[in-house]
Amino acid sequence: MYMQPLTSIILFDILDLIEFLEKRNVSTWVMVLIGIIVAVLKFGDFSEALQRSGRAYKNFVGKIKNFVGEKAESSETPAAASEDRTEKLFTLPVIFGLDEEAAEISREIQKSRMVLITGPGGIGKSTLSVFYAVNHREMYPGGAVFIELAPVKEGDRVAQVTAEILRIPDDGTKSVTNQIITFLKAKKFLLIFDNCEHLIAEVKQLIVEIKTNCPHVHVICTSRDYFEVKGLPDGHRLELRSMETGSWNMPTEELRQFNGVKLFEHHARHVNSRFKLSPGTLPSVSKICSWFDGLPLAIILAASRTDILTVEEISEQLDRFLPQLESSSANILTVRHRSMRNAIEWSYELLESLEGNTMMNLSAFADDFSVSAIKKVCFEDSVRVETRESIISKLQRASLLKPSSPKGGTKRFFLLETIRQYSKEKLIARGDAEVIHKRFCEYYLAFVAEHGAHLLGDRQMEKLEILEEQIANIRMAFVYMDRYNWTDMMTRCGAGLWRYWEIRSQLNEGRERLEHIANNSYEPNRDLQEVLNGLGTILYRQADYDQAFAYYQKKLTLDDLLGDVNQKASTYSDLGNVQGKKGKHREAIEYFRKALLITDAGEKSRVNAVIFNNLARESLLIGEVGKARQYYEKSREYFMHLQNKWESGFPLHGLGMAALYEKNYEVARGYFEEALKYREEAKDQRNVAQCLLGLAYVGISLSEMDEARRFLKKSLDINWGSQEEMGLHDTFAVGVVYMVKAGDCPTAIQISAYLQRESRRKANTKLFHVFSENLISECHDEFADNYEQWEQLGQSMSKNRAYNLLNKKLEVGA
Repeated sequence: MYMQPLTSIILFDILDLIEFLEKRNVSTWVMVLIGIIVAVLKFGDFSEALQRSGRAYKNFVGKIKNFVGEKAESSETPAAASEDRTEKLFTLPVIFGLDEEAAEISREIQKSRMVLITGPGGIGKSTLSVFYAVNHREMYPGGAVFIELAPVKEGDRVAQVTAEILRIPDDGTKSVTNQIITFLKAKKFLLIFDNCEHLIAEVKQLIVEIKTNCPHVHVICTSRDYFEVKGLPDGHRLELRSMETGSWNMPTEELRQFNGVKLFEHHARHVNSRFKLSPGTLPSVSKICSWFDGLPLAIILAASRTDILTVEEISEQLDRFLPQLESSSANILTVRHRSMRNAIEWSYELLESLEGNTMMNLSAFADDFSVSAIKKVCFEDSVRVETRESIISKLQRASLLKPSSPKGGTKRFFLLETIRQYSKEKLIARGDAEVIHKRFCEYYLAFVAEHGAHLLGDRQMEKLEILEEQIANIRMAFVYMDRYNWTDMMTRCGAGLWRYWEIRSQLNEGRERLEHIANNSYEPNRDLQEVLNGLGTILYRQADYDQAFAYYQKKLTLDDLLGDVNQKASTYSDLGNVQGKKGKHREAIEYFRKALLITDAGEKSRVNAVIFNNLARESLLIGEVGKARQYYEKSREYFMHLQNKWESGFPLHGLGMAALYEKNYEVARGYFEEALKYREEAKDQRNVAQCLLGLAYVGISLSEMDEARRFLKKSLDINWGSQEEMGLHDTFAVGVVYMVKAGDCPTAIQISAYLQRESRRKANTKLFHVFSENLISECHDEFADNYEQWEQLGQSMSKNRAYNLLNKKLEVGA
């Protein structure tokens, strides 16, 4: 018989107590002291208890201190990712009887760098992976993330979701997988891919790339189904077994030692503080645990019913709600899955009709949800508010609704994926899934309209976070709208969400959605007008100028049809932007002047603010610095009047550039720092990098070379990680200036030649290139004999070579 180490029992009791005391702001050392007292009371002689467990006193106290420290860290510095529940990594989960498995992961992951944890749904795969991560943080200084794939319904989203959780902005100029590789390549990192079973091919493909290119990255996958990673040494497979439960006719004191019984007791205490195991209840608890094949989730579901039923009553109802399992000759995984299905079905049978229907309706959600969302999506209007709240409360007590961490003070819940899948089947069988899915889409359409409307106002940052928290459910709404051909709803949703995709640099997804809408929506209305606007903007951001120009022209036709003068002015401005990026600056200025002719230029509107900013940029590029500064000031004034922090960063950055042209470096520094503040607040990495470049150039000009190198390196990291090509070229341009000033002309000449080749090929003139082109001539006179040779090397360089050359110089210092 396997006996759980005694310290595990002590620790988990004390951790529950710590959580209770922590909510009351009791200090760490008082918590530790109380924990020790509890252990002494429980085992009589504390030191003897620890000796029996084979662990040292200081290690035990240290573990409690670490747990408290980790809990504190979780409240102050949440995990980098928000779409998944990565806060699990900051909480030590309760496990029973998995000490040996945890040690096996630690041992085997060092050999193969990948561990696959398999077993049926609800057996503890996710919990074990998180337990390992929490207890081995010191092994991964680069970080660890929990990537929950259950809500991901499309295989091609695996890499994208991973990149989002790693906070890698995507502008679409490089594959998402390559961006992930670049980010992880030099890091000691842990990736946990949870619930892979429905996306095995895509997960395998991503893991092959990571294992091949990132030698210090460890991977844990959890899946109900086993899979191998072909082409590489196989990772280690750990198959979790059912918990030991004992037999109801064993001596009662022996039954206490089984982990299934301990798990039942632990969760029964959560719903019923008066619950106690006794010689009279132990046989029934053992029978319940055995009936469910020792599956943890099934045991937890049964234990949750002790708030209204005795264990004897639960035991007596098993025959009534569960059919017999298959014969012992059946495949064990099949039997376990049937046991889980029966466990969930049994929980359904305990629900009243309206409660069961609510569970079915909840399957529409792909991620966690608020109480407000449940009320709107899952209930008919005729159901009283009090009834809705009562049902939600009962489902939570029954462990069918799991609480998620509050976001913005809002209480949220989610469904375990096994329960969600079962509920989905029942919803489809009920025959009215389309009705529920439509209510779901209507709720999130209203959600996008409410919060998307503020993405250019004073509540911009707050609304960006709110949309990000629910992006998985919004994506599911798009799936339903496409499935049922609800084109009008899809158009309205795309119109409200495109600025989120732009600001968060999720350009590939935005382009895909908007192109689908634009090519399938034929009703000429303001929503389609906004979709075309968004699509043109995203294509422009991706440097696909011809396509951007074509969609802006389509929008211009629609502007005329709708008689929308302001939108027509905005479209002229956008067409001017495209021409400017193609190097046609005079044509660009003509478009901007056309725009101003049909608007009231004195009106402090967003349209005019944008036009003046664009006019300023093109004026600067043709050397009219004074005009440019005036236009930037007017644009800034208008944006600030509108309390549009994010977009006010554009004229602030432009004013910094104008100050650089006039060599007013301290003035330029002030503008760049102010713009950077707004960019960082919006998490707009592309423009954060631009502000850092401005600060780097200021540092070079004032001979603050260490600071300049730091800013330049950070900008290079951001632009290379996102493969933001225009930003990367600007970084290379400032890199040329840095290398000339640092006395490294060979590097400066090569990178400058690379930039000249790319500018000719793409006709993409950028502000910073002027500085590098003016300065590179200094190298020509000094290194005339070798200049041509280095120039030829640069002209034949690839982008990767140019990056590696500059990055190496910045890492060690020139």
